[in-house]
Amino acid sequence: MNKIKNNIFYDPILKIVIVILILMLFIGNPRMNDINFTTIISLFTMMMLVLIIKSLNILKFFSNYIINISNSTRQIVSLMSIFSFLGSMLVTNDIAIITLVPLYIEIAYTQKLSIPYPVTLITIAANLGSSVTPFGNPQNVFLLSYYHLSINQFFSPAFIILLLGIFVLGCLILFVKNKKINSDNLSKINLDYKKCLPVIILIIFIFMGIFEVINLWIPFAITLIYGNYINRSTITDVDYSLLLSFVGFFLIVGILSRNQLVISSLNHLLNTPHQVFFSGALISQIISNVPGAVLIAKFTNDFYSLYLGVNIGGLGSLVASLANLLAFKQVQKYSTKSSWQFLKIFTLTNIMLLLLSIILISFII
Repeated sequence: MNKIKNNIFYDPILKIVIVILILMLFIGNPRMNDINFTTIISLFTMMMLVLIIKSLNILKFFSNYIINISNSTRQIVSLMSIFSFLGSMLVTNDIAIITLVPLYIEIAYTQKLSIPYPVTLITIAANLGSSVTPFGNPQNVFLLSYYHLSINQFFSPAFIILLLGIFVLGCLILFVKNKKINSDNLSKINLDYKKCLPVIILIIFIFMGIFEVINLWIPFAITLIYGNYINRSTITDVDYSLLLSFVGFFLIVGILSRNQLVISSLNHLLNTPHQVFFSGALISQIISNVPGAVLIAKFTNDFYSLYLGVNIGGLGSLVASLANLLAFKQVQKYSTKSSWQFLKIFTLTNIMLLLLSIILISFII
């Protein structure tokens, strides 16, 4: 219990969220339905899964495999970024971050690699890759449903993000130091296959829950029971401050979305495609791109510009995409010394990319 208390009471991000939430109470009231409990339960279940995988040495096993098939540090970061870009198209950017960032940090410790810049690349790859498919992130699911789009209508602007993502990642990877790695001194990892086999079944159940094939409470309960069986500390090691930060964030966004001043301002700001695009990108920096998409969609029929705005808007600030916040928290959890250096590099790189992307796409709209 002390570990949980320390995790909650000493987390700087949670403290900032609480202060902002208290200030928001002066302009509106929060509601329970502002909280997306599906996201909270999904995050808890995924964090438990990663802790189970870590306890069974599966993370070390895959880190050794990636090291063995790579010749240099740049090749490792390239592989992780490609996994993130392609994987987020299928399993969402949040899941890509929760699984790949701890895996990279495990590799980084083994090979004494830098953490801040490569994790920044993995996060950018997850945000851009997830933007290309309808189910890659929540705002695309919402937009597809809200505007009653055909697949062709959706993929027309998505192709622009795909090309941008390939170009951006190709350029950014060139800045990774290209040092030869040493795989000779890797310790052999022996897996307990009897305990690892249920993890595969667990992963299938979790994905079925996230994509609403089965009730999400089923994988939640199974993960909780199996995690407690594997290692009782998995329950206390969950980042509860992150979950509470997300709850606070949902409440803040809910208050803002009902504020008459915000609503009135949007009515005057969304008259042209460029205004919709810029508003989507910039509002995402403040309230994140998912609630930004939900908010702006009420005032415009211009899906094309809104889609590009909120998906490009995932770049930029730490709160622009919830995946960004997740990445920071994963670094904070698994590599505390690198967290503030990551924040600096992440913010600088993302703001530069955001500005560049806005300039390039504004010529297309």
